[in-house]
Amino acid sequence: MNKREQKSHILVIDDEESICFAFKHYLEPRGYKVATASTARQGIDKCRNTQPEVVFLDVYLPDHNGLEALQELHQIYPGLPVIIITAYGSIETITKTVHLQAFDYLAKPIDPERTVELIEQALASRCNSSTAPAKEKKSGQSEGAVANTNQPPDTELIGTSAVMQEVYKRIGQAAATEAPVLLQGSTGTGKELAAKTIHTHSSRKDGHFMIVDCGALPQTLIESELFGHVKGAFTGADKDKAGLLESAHNGTVFLDEIGELPLSLQAKLLRFLDKGHVTRLGSLNTQAVNSRVVAATNRDLREAVESGKFRSDLYYRIAGIPIKLPDLAQRGDDIVSLAEYFIQLFSKKGSNVQLSKQAASYLKNYSWPGNVRELRNVIRNAVIAAGNSPILPAHLPEEITEASPAQPHTKFSQNNVQERLYDYLNACDMTQESLYQKVITPLEEALIQRVLENAGGNLTEAAKRLGIHRNTLRKKLQSDI
Repeated sequence: MNKREQKSHILVIDDEESICFAFKHYLEPRGYKVATASTARQGIDKCRNTQPEVVFLDVYLPDHNGLEALQELHQIYPGLPVIIITAYGSIETITKTVHLQAFDYLAKPIDPERTVELIEQALASRCNSSTAPAKEKKSGQSEGAVANTNQPPDTELIGTSAVMQEVYKRIGQAAATEAPVLLQGSTGTGKELAAKTIHTHSSRKDGHFMIVDCGALPQTLIESELFGHVKGAFTGADKDKAGLLESAHNGTVFLDEIGELPLSLQAKLLRFLDKGHVTRLGSLNTQAVNSRVVAATNRDLREAVESGKFRSDLYYRIAGIPIKLPDLAQRGDDIVSLAEYFIQLFSKKGSNVQLSKQAASYLKNYSWPGNVRELRNVIRNAVIAAGNSPILPAHLPEEITEASPAQPHTKFSQNNVQERLYDYLNACDMTQESLYQKVITPLEEALIQRVLENAGGNLTEAAKRLGIHRNTLRKKLQSDI
């Protein structure tokens, strides 16, 4: 029996009994010894007494913020691999786990195979680090306490899909370094927002964040915008001007659509990245500048390199940390989360605009060629059209409602309603409980949605046509949204 088979000791600190049970149930038959704790204090005490090889630590615990507990665990065992468990992997939480040197993070619901994969990686990492206990501190004492992260994201870079969790992780890693970053993705996926997030969470956050759209500026102006110029460098240059690289000293420059940068300027940008000096247009003098470059493109730069349109040496220089932003259609339930965020953003103060269940279904089924940018515009227009009423399919563009199939139970033909109803009832299990509610609810929902659409979203008019009170209609809509 090798060392790995001799029951590596795993400690799980989580106040959810089901999570602790799942870890034990899955890991112990596979040769791991699993201990659990329901509070941070209990977990830290067990860590001192049992010296586990890997710790899984929940972010939100009854007595402590998990990230504060992470710091204390690292004070006790500086090299101990701690994997953060989070039910809501926001960019804020994941970035902090990177800064606090957590080994990795695991999103709920727990993926058993991913859990074992992380344990194996953590155990392998222990061969290169020391986990000897550090000098103990008094109970409850910690350095550099972290603010409570139990807050919703304060940017549009939100979502809990697996693909976005990986993006958050890469952004956190990028923010903790000075390496150049290349953001890749289709138009409208949020590359500029990702660049801002990297800057905001980096050591350069107090410096300027400058944006250069390489595809929008005339080629004759890009060099001046990036590197600056001296008086008389060209017609109209009536005074010296610092470029954006120079203006962003100790900050970040975001080069959007870098694939459009002319080859002549690619060489000059490469020299800046290598030497950290800029030369203004029309000058022979160089100046040291400490600004970080984050680039973005919606093009395949490898293909551009092969065709001679982009320098290979510059590509490998700017792609120090490549991050791929997924298309919105790949993000599943994030579409609804983003829609609800935009509803809050565009709704008038005190209004109660909400997204109906059927409208949400159409949004999820649409292909979103314009990605997040398109969704933002669609929701802004839908909020205006809905007024203070729920957003219905009628408030969405035709290309969305025509491209997505309606819910099966709403497709009733006026000529054969009774026949379709009997088919529907014949498919029901007549032995199940609460049958009345299960059959009536979808029919009632379809009727209400159809009447609301016909009434243009007017609750008062729809309630009148249905023969029920307006407040009753509102309650029914709220219970189904």
